[in-house]
Amino acid sequence: YWGTYDFSEQPTEKFAEILHPEDLKKMQVIMQTHTQTLAPYQNELRMKTKQGVYRWFLDSGSFKADQHGNVATLVGSIVDIEDRKRAEEEILSKNIQLAKTNEELDRFVYSASHDMRAPLSSLLGLINISEKTNNIDELHSYLQMMKGRIRTMEGFIREVTDYSRNTRLDLSLEETDLGELIRGVAQNLADVSGKVRIEINLTEQIVLLTDPSRLKVILNNLLSNAYKYHRLDQHDPFIAFSAQKSNGSVVIKISDN
Repeated sequence: YWGTYDFSEQPTEKFAEILHPEDLKKMQVIMQTHTQTLAPYQNELRMKTKQGVYRWFLDSGSFKADQHGNVATLVGSIVDIEDRKRAEEEILSKNIQLAKTNEELDRFVYSASHDMRAPLSSLLGLINISEKTNNIDELHSYLQMMKGRIRTMEGFIREVTDYSRNTRLDLSLEETDLGELIRGVAQNLADVSGKVRIEINLTEQIVLLTDPSRLKVILNNLLSNAYKYHRLDQHDPFIAFSAQKSNGSVVIKISDN
């Protein structure tokens, strides 16, 4: 639509009635500014149609003054841009989703390398120790521990396989025994040399409604960092895990020396 609006025939309040409330203030500022300068303006806004729904329009115009210098008319056009705005919103949504996907991919690469390194380091340690003994019983014990580390790797590979599907799903909440979960993480990170002591201090059974796989990644990262960067010159290096219920939540604490 294009045409001329005569301010003397119909009050501007009529125009304001069909504007979207969120766009009204912006339009009022434009009107105030351009009636003073008489400069052309252009604005995107939402207006209510005869069907009672809001659509996006491009409002362009220029104010004209009468012979006394007073604003008398507005010459301009109003163009329906609903389809264009919807296309822009879709592109913006896809860009946001793409940025989120890239961020999740970066976190996954870090987490995957982090989680793979711990059992591999443990496996190498067992191999080095087994090469230094001829005792059949000791070798058998080391082989059993190696099998345990390999099973851990197999489990992790299964998690990696399910990763792409997992990122498309919401949190998978399950009743999870926190003690059982942390003992599994601690066992996978057990220091073969016995130099780092892992304490698990739980005075009661704690069952959480949580996503166990995600919580496991968090606990594994915290414990493996403490294990990996422990100081050999410190007496009795340790990693301590504790948890307690507090006001309907659970507070988890992990500390080291």
